[in-house]
Amino acid sequence: MKRKWLHSLRGMFRNQAIVLMYHRVAEPVNDPWQIMVSPEHFSQQLDVLKRKASVIPLDRLVSDYRRNALKRKSVVLTFDDGYLDNFTTVRPLLEKFDLPATFFITTGKIGTREEFWWDELARLMLQSDELPAQFSLPVGTETIGVETGAEARLTPELKRQNETWTTQEDPPNRRCALFLAIWEKMRATATEAQRSTLGSLRELARFNGPAVSEGPCMSEEQLASLGRHELVRIGAHTVTHPALGEWPEAFQREEILNCRTRLEEITGQTVNHLAYPFGVYNETSTKVAGALGFEAAVTTREKVVDGKSSPLELGRFEVVNWGGEEFEEYLHYWINK
Repeated sequence: MKRKWLHSLRGMFRNQAIVLMYHRVAEPVNDPWQIMVSPEHFSQQLDVLKRKASVIPLDRLVSDYRRNALKRKSVVLTFDDGYLDNFTTVRPLLEKFDLPATFFITTGKIGTREEFWWDELARLMLQSDELPAQFSLPVGTETIGVETGAEARLTPELKRQNETWTTQEDPPNRRCALFLAIWEKMRATATEAQRSTLGSLRELARFNGPAVSEGPCMSEEQLASLGRHELVRIGAHTVTHPALGEWPEAFQREEILNCRTRLEEITGQTVNHLAYPFGVYNETSTKVAGALGFEAAVTTREKVVDGKSSPLELGRFEVVNWGGEEFEEYLHYWINK
């Protein structure tokens, strides 16, 4: 306890900043990865940030880092992927509290009605009324097979378990375990193989829930409008959201460069910040980012930004669906970490 207290005390006098990671601001439904923060809670979190921190643009953080002028309580807000609610819900709340943010955009989904593969996988596996009792699904070069047994039909209890389960916990049933197994395999496959897997799963699953009524991500017009906002900066998040560190250098370069090129065409902004999808990167990734002229890149590693940080490996702290009081406790801990 004494050691922890001393560590926190040292953090109170250290020149450092933190970067927060968000994805979506929407009412959480079947959110196993905890990427959704409700609008009510997000508003409470912004209120805490307005009162307790100094929220600065990522550009400013990079500038302060280069000048060895990082200031404690400096906080950067980031959003990954480019979900539609970033435009319809997040932007108005940022305006309300006058707080800046950087949005890292996966360009392959902009202007389409195609869901991110992990969202459709969760919907089909965790919400479908019925799955085959003998479940067999091709994923890349492998086939995942299992007996779903009594869990083939979505009972009210199974539905409740699926809606409240997160990947921070052990799977409470076969469906959740099967979802995780498929997710792990799909993350390592190419985009066309992912689409093929989802096509097969649609044929297997009896999903009677509401159809996706609109594109899950922003349109080009919405992204362009977001990019023009004085509080907003746009960053690259690749074209197809691959785990970059698991792919060859040429593929990594193509994904990053093509993403940046399209973002600059749509927004008219210079794009010089990058977020590694899934937080998966390697030395090749940082080399490519540096060679392409990116000034900063963010990871998913929970680390403060200080004088020892690498600008192409900046840590971030993920924010989940906490109310204001709970978020304030985490913020205090991170700032003084």
